[in-house]
Amino acid sequence: EFWEKHIVGTQKSKIFAAFGTAVGINMTFLLPYTLLKKKWGSKHRGLSITDLSIGLFVPFFLATACVVIASASSFHGKTEDVDPVKTYPTLAKMDSVKPLVKDLPKKSDEEKAVWNEIVANAPSLNKSDFKLAAMIHSRDAGALAITLKPFTGEVVGQKIFGIGVLGMAVSTIIILMLINGLAFQQLFEKSLGSTKSYFLGCGISGLSGCLFPVIWKVEASKAALAIPTSVIGGALIPIAYFTFLLLMNSKKVLGDKRPEGTARIIWNVLMIFATTVATVGTWWATSGKKFGDVPAGMIGMSFLAILFVVGTLSFLKNEKRA
Repeated sequence: EFWEKHIVGTQKSKIFAAFGTAVGINMTFLLPYTLLKKKWGSKHRGLSITDLSIGLFVPFFLATACVVIASASSFHGKTEDVDPVKTYPTLAKMDSVKPLVKDLPKKSDEEKAVWNEIVANAPSLNKSDFKLAAMIHSRDAGALAITLKPFTGEVVGQKIFGIGVLGMAVSTIIILMLINGLAFQQLFEKSLGSTKSYFLGCGISGLSGCLFPVIWKVEASKAALAIPTSVIGGALIPIAYFTFLLLMNSKKVLGDKRPEGTARIIWNVLMIFATTVATVGTWWATSGKKFGDVPAGMIGMSFLAILFVVGTLSFLKNEKRA
């Protein structure tokens, strides 16, 4: 029962993280903005689709497919590369082991050694428990780089993987800085001015991205930092989709360009379906999350429901004025 709950809970976060990374709120914001900035309209629809597919979908598909295939080939069902000591924190969460290590501190090396020995020799644990813990252990960047070893050798593989991770992290931070800056510009342009609000938004996002690896205290894997950040990004997708749904029906915003008749019905069905899927996915992945004893997931879902209600009422109010 413990392993079922633990594995399902972990996989929920990873699946939703993948969804949030693939269709993040950053892309739902940045893509329409770039189209407006380029002054592309209905005449440029073919060019927009080509730009989207060549610039985003094809590279993402190829890169993700290669990473998944390489990782599965190297790590699926294998435990030889995992240090057993690194799996002890997971094993210590089992009900049969908790009483043995509950009040034992883990600060000094000697205390850690005692703690590790207690877990390793716990009478309730068997070989299957140790193997399962090793199989689901999150690999760090060094272990992930091993996937390149057959092609480039260990040293070159580490360098290539490290440069790739650094480039991915820096490019992501830059994109999020741009998006956050544009959002702050729209929010605080009147009070702070266009330039100040833009750079304030960029600075907050940039500093957060640079400092979070220092704040992230999970020793198992620094690379696992991508999971909670992507889950948070994925949880915001329903807000973006719901906003697009309201915009598609707004006469005030779209004017004569608003879809009518059959086209409007089709667009609404598709957008309602996408919003529903995103919302259900968010609830599925986050409702059980807790921060200590605080039900952070349910609080977040309640906040999301409030935003939906406020957004709908605000939309109806503005449409009456139009």
